[in-house]
Amino acid sequence: TVFLDQSCFSPEPGISETFTLNVAPDGTFSGEFAIPEDAPLATYAFSFERQDFRTSRSVTIAEYRAPEFEVLLTPEQPELLRGEATEVLVEANYFFGGTAAGLPVNYVLYEETFLPMNDGPFYFFGDGGGFFYEDLLFFQPNPRNYLLDGQGMPAANGRFAIPIPADLLEDAEVGSRRLIIEASVSDLSEFPVATTGELIFHAADGYVGVVPTDYFTAAGQETGVELLTTDGIGGFVSGRTVEVVFYRREWESQRQDDIGQFRTVYTPIDTEVARTTVTTDAQGQAQASFTPAEGGTYVAVATYTDGSGRQSVSTTNLWVSDNDFIGWRTDAR
Repeated sequence: TVFLDQSCFSPEPGISETFTLNVAPDGTFSGEFAIPEDAPLATYAFSFERQDFRTSRSVTIAEYRAPEFEVLLTPEQPELLRGEATEVLVEANYFFGGTAAGLPVNYVLYEETFLPMNDGPFYFFGDGGGFFYEDLLFFQPNPRNYLLDGQGMPAANGRFAIPIPADLLEDAEVGSRRLIIEASVSDLSEFPVATTGELIFHAADGYVGVVPTDYFTAAGQETGVELLTTDGIGGFVSGRTVEVVFYRREWESQRQDDIGQFRTVYTPIDTEVARTTVTTDAQGQAQASFTPAEGGTYVAVATYTDGSGRQSVSTTNLWVSDNDFIGWRTDAR
């Protein structure tokens, strides 16, 4: 049995329907419902209820209104290095001609992690090995972080420049970041027309990707990582110097009471066991290796440094076995 009701947060009376569907042999069911012409605009919920459970899925009934103008967002530079200033141009123009000068512009800036994509074999870009470990408690953080918001008024030509200061990402996490810009222009009836755009702030002028030669090996056997230096937009770069440091990781565990519920909290203890510097070949590739003396978890940290001292860091894990007990980390609650 399926119930369709208006959201309890909506003050207006709306649709309330109940209908029965047959369950197929594979446990699925489907159906359709025709929205009445006079249905109030609101959020509704399809509810599925049995004696032992209840679940629902919401759906919004809205009414389309065609905008009278378009809003375009164009970064002055789509890609920059962290610490560089730029601006993003917002332009509003009526479809029948003429600029939307004098209409207010509202904008919001967010940032998130940026990792390059690479064609061909897989490599980790960024902290794939968790070297910059963070305890996330019970909740995953929102990967998109709010930075600031503002408003302005387009000039006579319908254009407004959103300033991106050099220190905008000063408190953001290390590494390359993606800046997301959301801008909207409201007409005289306060009906907003919105658009989004983005630009990339690179941590350095290149990237290093890393992947284990063997994810799992034994103590006393040589192991290591393969490296790839790239330009961040799909092409490799050759002759780049990369420092690789191998750490043996141990976990210090402690039971902790959070929000009235006990869980195991882990703190990584990293001990450097090997360090080497390599130069990538004509295809942007190189290898770095070491011989682990004992079993456990290892983290390989590859660092590329450009001519200005900016760094791009990528990490990965390696697991090593031996005849002694190894206290692998678990996620016991």
